[in-house]
Amino acid sequence: MYSNVEEAYEELQKEIERQAIKMLLQVKIQQVDEMKQTLQKKLDALEESMYHTTQNDLPADLKEALTGKTSEAVKEFLKNIKKLKPILPVKGY
Repeated sequence: MYSNVEEAYEELQKEIERQAIKMLLQVKIQQVDEMKQTLQKKLDALEESMYHTTQNDLPADLKEALTGKTSEAVKEFLKNIKKLKPILPVKGY
C-alpha cells in the first residue's frame, strides 16, 4: 500500500511538472508571436520607405544631377524596380 501512495505521489508530481512545462511553452510561443508581429510591422515600414525612396526621392535627386538620355534611362530603371518583400526569419514555433 505504501508504495502505491508513493507511486501516485510521483505520478502527480510528474503531471504537475508537465503542466508547468506546457504553460511555459505557451507563454514563450505567445512572446515569439508578438515579437514576430512587431518585427513584421517594422519590416513593412522599411519596405514602404525603401520603395518610396526608389520611386520618388531618388529620381528627383538624380534629375538635377543627370541630363539627357542618362537621366531618362535612370528614371526608367528606377520606375521598373518592384516593391521588395522581405521575409521575416522568425517562424513562431
